[in-house]
This record gives sequence, C-alpha cells and structure tokens, in this order.
Amino acid sequence: MHEIKEPGVTLYLPDKNYFRFETSSGYEKHYKGLGVKEMDVCWLDQEKELLYVIELKDWNEFIAAEHLPENLKSGLITRGYNIVSKIVGALMLLSSVEMKRNGHIHLSGEIPFSLPLRKKFLVVVNCDLNNEVLLQSIEAHVRAKTTGLLKACDYGKVQVIHKKMLEKLTEGKLVAE
Repeated sequence: MHEIKEPGVTLYLPDKNYFRFETSSGYEKHYKGLGVKEMDVCWLDQEKELLYVIELKDWNEFIAAEHLPENLKSGLITRGYNIVSKIVGALMLLSSVEMKRNGHIHLSGEIPFSLPLRKKFLVVVNCDLNNEVLLQSIEAHVRAKTTGLLKACDYGKVQVIHKKMLEKLTEGKLVAE
C-alpha cells in the first residue's frame, strides 16, 4: 500500500500505478514557474483502464473560519477557482503527453504507464459530513467552469466527494482518511 499525504487527508493507493506532477522534475523545471497548476495524484485502475486524476482538500478550517453567510460565498468562489485552475492545468499537462506536443518530453518519461483514454477527475474533501450542501455548491461551481472543457476531451464531469465516499466510488481500490 502506498500513501499520499496532503494536509488533513491521506490517500492510500493499492499499487505503484500512480504519479504526481509535483514530484516530476519535468513539471518542476518547465511548468511550475509558469503558473501551471497540477492535481495531487493520478492513479491508473488497470482493470478498468481508467485514470483517476485526484485533488485532495481539507476544508474543515475553511468551514470553521468562514461559517458566516457573507464570507461563505466568497470562500466558495475562491476555492472553486483554485480547483478549476488545477483541473485545467492537469488537463493541459496530460493532453501534452497524449498529443506528444511541446512539453511531453519533459513529462512522458516520468509517467510509469501509458495513459488510458478514459479519465475521471475527482476532488476528495475532508470536511464535516453534515456539510453536503457545501460539497454540492462547490461541485456545481466547478462543473459550471469545467464541464465543456472535459466534455470536449470526452472525460465526463468532475466529482467533488467526501473522503468517505472514495472507497465506494472506486470499488474499494482507493481509501482516504
């Protein structure tokens, strides 16, 4: 079992079929300084030939600090924009590898498998389970900004889920705590 730790969330992966742009020398050297954002981890489900592109978020502090209604809306927009930037960056990075364009030579050697055609973008959140409305609101905001882009690539819609739902969604293959 392999683990990816981000503040407030630990993701457990069943095998070595993953990569992280942030630890890629190609990303660090050629993209990070240009403001290209990335998502936390990409994991390949070999059985389904599906690449999960995952962002891990801890929003417990956000909820505690911004529980007042007037602050909540601006906080949702800020967090939603951050997620949209990460999705667009990850999509651009993956596309450059798939199309063998520009920076693909900087990244393709660091990805331990061929990229499958199917991809699923997930935002896995640690927050109080009673905040389903928060997750739905952020998901709606993110989908409004990314659905057309992901549809053009035939990737489906982004899902924003509580960390406890990840195991069920991946049929027990991925676990977040």
